[in-house]
Amino acid sequence: MSVLEAIAASRVPVEEMSKADFLVHLSAERPMLIAFYESGDALSESAVGELEAFAVQVATHHPDLHLRKVNHRNNPYLTARMLLTEIPELHLLLKDEGSEWTSYKIEIGDEPGALAEFMDSQRWRTQAPVGGSAQMFCSPFNACGKTLAVIAEMGHALEAVLPLPRWLALIVIPAMITLVGRFIIQG
Repeated sequence: MSVLEAIAASRVPVEEMSKADFLVHLSAERPMLIAFYESGDALSESAVGELEAFAVQVATHHPDLHLRKVNHRNNPYLTARMLLTEIPELHLLLKDEGSEWTSYKIEIGDEPGALAEFMDSQRWRTQAPVGGSAQMFCSPFNACGKTLAVIAEMGHALEAVLPLPRWLALIVIPAMITLVGRFIIQG
């Protein structure tokens, strides 16, 4: 067996996640690890490769953990809702004691096995969740995160229909939502 065949055999493909898959997952109790990536980006390919290598260990060490990946360009809803700050980015989604979802940004090094070590040592317990005190009131699971996701999704749809620059779409969509909201409230 060649080195390339050995590397390929030590990885399990990770499924792409859609908005619908994400929303269904929120009704489940199982934790999830999501890798956000960009096609053709070397760092992204490395992060997804690390996730695929880790997938081999999941069945024995973390059987309740779901692994998914999201191309951030194809899924503006999840990209905005998870409050991404860079690509690639890994997020661990867990339910806390109060049955509320929490997201932790996972930063791993370039060394092989770093993700497995992070998960086995439960290092996320030592860090603030996404949307914690450092980011004030916006988290992926409150109204702020949900609103950002809808705005991003609408902006993406509008961009596909109208040849607007992204910066203009990000101004027009919230303005339209505000106008519609005022119309509904004021009658």
